[in-house]
Amino acid sequence: MSKETVMWSERTMADRLKHLIANRAGKAWIPGALIFSFLLLMPATASDGWVLFKGQANGPVKSPDGNDLSLFAHKKYPGLYWSELYYHQMTFSDGSVMTAQLGFNAREASVVMAFAKAGAEPFTDYWVMDFDDVKFDGRGFGFSFGGNRVRLDGKKYQLDLETGKVKAKLVFDILSPGVTFGDGMVRYPDGKSFAYYSFPIPWAKVRGRATIQGREYDLEGFGNMNHDIQSLSPLYLPANWQAFWFFGEDHALMIADFYVNKKFGELLTQRLVFVDREGGMFSSTNFPVKWDQWAELKGSGFPYPRHYNLSAEGGGARLEAEVNNCEVILSKDLFSNLPAALRPVARQITRNGWTVDCWSGYTLTYRQQGKISTYQGLGMVRWTNEEAE
Repeated sequence: MSKETVMWSERTMADRLKHLIANRAGKAWIPGALIFSFLLLMPATASDGWVLFKGQANGPVKSPDGNDLSLFAHKKYPGLYWSELYYHQMTFSDGSVMTAQLGFNAREASVVMAFAKAGAEPFTDYWVMDFDDVKFDGRGFGFSFGGNRVRLDGKKYQLDLETGKVKAKLVFDILSPGVTFGDGMVRYPDGKSFAYYSFPIPWAKVRGRATIQGREYDLEGFGNMNHDIQSLSPLYLPANWQAFWFFGEDHALMIADFYVNKKFGELLTQRLVFVDREGGMFSSTNFPVKWDQWAELKGSGFPYPRHYNLSAEGGGARLEAEVNNCEVILSKDLFSNLPAALRPVARQITRNGWTVDCWSGYTLTYRQQGKISTYQGLGMVRWTNEEAE
């Protein structure tokens, strides 16, 4: 099921699922711009046939000097199912959240974005044009299409958005250089499906202005950007997963895990990166997460946890986190726009039709070389797992 943004594009669900169901009978299908775009996560352990993140070693990571342009660089792979995205997650001091995804496939370049705040109606927008009209910079990193522009200048990364309902200029002051997991590559056991995942910007201060449906906003907070490329049939994209985005003045933590499609053995895959103000960096692809204190969305029958504990260790260091869900800002039945007759078929394809996003309190404890550091704050948690255990 699609996970483009914190909110859901109104165009996405019914049209894409109808298309997906109709094309299961052997028709060739080129995925559109909104296709299952939040595919952020893969592990360093593997079962039969997997080749995942060669060279990944869990634990402290030596922080590189400066930005690694190779993590930003556009990479177009051959194949029917090639897609690429630059995904930006931002949280602001006024309690609002913005996501912006700039994505490509062989046909399209697109922008999918959302802006939300607890207690307010969420806003989403979608904009698309031909991929052939994208202009990539000859030097350094940058590209543009329509009124949308991305560029990197030293430690400043600028994102300009211009769609039918949004005009925004955002500057990311990069606080931590990029990181990837091993060689960044994931190769599936079918021998033809693969993906590349990296974090060119794990942590940045974000500032700027946005005009959204005629209303102006001054924005200041934190965010990150991940760069994902894949060649994977939309029939096999995962739908059951959870993710945390925690940013503070002196730390950032991104955690996510999901189960791959049952065609590939329902392998649990995980990614974690933690950075601090002193330049420390810790990454892991193998860590337990436990959840409890279940709640149920009113009238839905859908359970979600309100409490998490996790721990990750390696290289003599250990990161622990306790997370309490505080306030739901989004709950969505992703099958609600489908005709009743199509819902059982859709559930067999995607396994899951609900998602819940929460502002959540957290406490992090990081231990390394006898030093103990503790961090607290509020961040975003997403839960889209229909299993209770």
